[in-house]
Amino acid sequence: MDIWTNFKQLLFSAPDCITCKTIKSQKQGFCSGCYHDLPHISHSCLRCGLAVSAERQCACKDEDWPFSICIAACAYAFPVDALISQLKNQHKLSLSEPLGLLIASQIKRQRIELPELLIPVPSSTERLQQRGFNQAAEIAKVVSKKLSIPVDYSSVQHNKQNAVQKNLNKQQRLQNVNAAFTLSKPIRATHVAIIDDVITTGATTKAIAYLLRENGVKTIQSWSIARVL
Repeated sequence: MDIWTNFKQLLFSAPDCITCKTIKSQKQGFCSGCYHDLPHISHSCLRCGLAVSAERQCACKDEDWPFSICIAACAYAFPVDALISQLKNQHKLSLSEPLGLLIASQIKRQRIELPELLIPVPSSTERLQQRGFNQAAEIAKVVSKKLSIPVDYSSVQHNKQNAVQKNLNKQQRLQNVNAAFTLSKPIRATHVAIIDDVITTGATTKAIAYLLRENGVKTIQSWSIARVL
């Protein structure tokens, strides 16, 4: 079999780019052009995950961020916002792989110390029944496989139905997640990363981080696909 035949087989067997739908995927589900055009966060504040220039410091030092490191792969902008919405609201579970790979690639670029355990943000029982899956858990599966870190799906539990976070302001978000999470069993790891799809104010991941910190987890990271800027 010659090189041209091999190339044609590879070209026509590859799925279409998940963004443009016209060019075969070449990089983590995207064609090279669409991947390059994603709103990647190249420099960020490692306390809160906000994109900053290499020369400018973030102002988040005036607020408590209970993470040793907070990292997002992209800004919450097109097309990443649309892909996350399709995953959650249109049940396109196949998108969890390319979106999870965005996180894994960002973590590798940062060359940070990896945690012992991944903890996806849990869904409430009502939300899980409505959606049929927890998008954070699906993303965590991909990250786990790529970085060889185990996932704890059950220790952190969501114990009540909250108002939808995206409809609330910052103060309302903080109040909304108050006491929303509990531990079903002790976590033996001392270094964990919380996995979520989007960080807006950080209220949800902060609430889980406070819970973990109160129960003996020393080092807590926060990883997400996207950060609202």
